Amino acid sequence: MSRNYQLEEYAGVINRDVKYYKEMLIRTMQNTFVWKANNLVTTIIQILDSEDVPHLGLLYTVPDQRGNGYATVLTYEVTERVLLNNLKCGLNTDAANGTTNRMVGRIGYEEVYNFINVNRVVV
Repeated sequence: MSRNYQLEEYAGVINRDVKYYKEMLIRTMQNTFVWKANNLVTTIIQILDSEDVPHLGLLYTVPDQRGNGYATVLTYEVTERVLLNNLKCGLNTDAANGTTNRMVGRIGYEEVYNFINVNRVVV
């Protein structure tokens, strides 16, 4: 599922092999949460390492299960779990993803800052 997220998030451009995803899954398994419907994993989210504020990331729902509220419920539940031991919980979203941005707003997240990714340009 992590590989499917990467493929969708980065428009099919992926520079990592299956071994990378297996190793990543083992490293992050204790911080990975899933939502199941009819005994099938439909949605995944991870608590990402952070020095000061835990961040949620890698939120992904398989395409044919979207629109059922699974991502909303899972994000809410994991956020509540994080807030039991922390004053804050962060979450990064793509500004162009209106669906996700509306969903996290309904849960209670507020925009704090905009992040801009700059690629090195050779002149």
